[in-house]
Amino acid sequence: MKRTGATKYSTLLKALGITVLTGTLVAGVMQVQAHASQRTGASSNPAFAAATSLSASSIQKAEKKLEELTGKSLTLGKATNFPSGSILAVQGASGGEVLFNKKGEIDSISVKMKWSDLSASHQEAMQKALDTVLPGGSAQAEHVTLIMDYTNTNPKVKNKLQMLAEVQNTTINVLDGKLSMALEILKIQDVPETAIKSAKAVIARVEHVKKAEALTQAFLITEPDAVKYELRFGAPTSKYPVSVDIDKKTNKATGLYLGFLQDNLANKSDAQINKVMQTMKNADMNKLKKTAVPQIKKWLGLDLSGYKLTKVANEPGNAIFTKSGAASVEITYNSKGEVYWVN
Repeated sequence: MKRTGATKYSTLLKALGITVLTGTLVAGVMQVQAHASQRTGASSNPAFAAATSLSASSIQKAEKKLEELTGKSLTLGKATNFPSGSILAVQGASGGEVLFNKKGEIDSISVKMKWSDLSASHQEAMQKALDTVLPGGSAQAEHVTLIMDYTNTNPKVKNKLQMLAEVQNTTINVLDGKLSMALEILKIQDVPETAIKSAKAVIARVEHVKKAEALTQAFLITEPDAVKYELRFGAPTSKYPVSVDIDKKTNKATGLYLGFLQDNLANKSDAQINKVMQTMKNADMNKLKKTAVPQIKKWLGLDLSGYKLTKVANEPGNAIFTKSGAASVEITYNSKGEVYWVN
C-alpha cells in the first residue's frame, strides 16, 4: 500500500484515486497513458517540435535513449502538451510514451515490448521474478513494460530500470534486475476470514470511521521481505474508504490507509495546490508526533514513542519514524496535520 511523496505530481494522482505501488512508476505510467488518450489535434514530430519548445535535438536524444533501453530503433510520433510538459508516443513498439518537462528534458520513458523483442538479460530477470511469484515454470508474460524515471520524485527508482508485466491477474514489478513487488488481484471469497476479521478490528479502532464499508477489493502483495494482503473497504467515492494491510504469516495489521482524510485536490487551481503543499511542508514534526504516536498505537498496536519523526526531503506530507536497530515506519499526513497513511 505504498505511495510516493505528496509532491504536486503524486498528490494529483492520489486525488484521482490512483494507487502508487511500492517502488514503481505505475501511477506515472497511468498518468502518461491518460494524457495520451486525451490527445486532440496531435501532430507528428516536425510540426509538434516547431509549435512547442521541444527541439529536434530533444527528440533525437529521447530516441537514442529508447534504443539504449530496448535495443530497438524506435521513433517518436504523435504528441500532446500540457502545463508541466509534453508527451510523445513511441512508435515501433506495442505502446509507450516519453514524458518531457517544460525545459525539454526527459522526465520518464515507458515502452511496452513483446516478450520476443526483449533482450536476453531482460527476459532472464523478469522470468526469475515470475517463477518466484508464480512457481511452476509455466508463467510467461506476453508483454513487458520498460520504465525509466530521470526525476527526483522517487530517489529509489531514479535512473534504474523498472519492468512491469501482467500475468494471471498478477502485476510483477522488477527493479534494477530484482523482484521489487508483485500484486495479485484476489476474489473476495478467496480472502481468509481471519485476515478480514483482523482488518475490521483495525477499522473499528479508527475514530474517524462512523460506519465500516463492505470489503470491495483484495490483493496479495509479495515483496522481498514480506507477503501481505491489502484489503480495501468501500470505493474511492464512499464516505469512509479504508485500506488495511495484513501480514499473511502473522495475521497482524502492518499498514493503514484512510483515503477520506487526504486532501482533495481534484479540479483545484495551481495556487490552491501550492497552498496545500506549503502547509504540509511547514508542518511541525513535534506537534505531529504528539498526535500520531497514540493514534498509530491505537490503530495498529505499534509503539513509536521512542522513535524520531522527520520529514521526507522533497515530499511534502510524508514523514518517517526511525529508531536505531528498529524498522522504520512511514506516514503521510494532510494539510490539517491528520495522519491518513501508515506503513
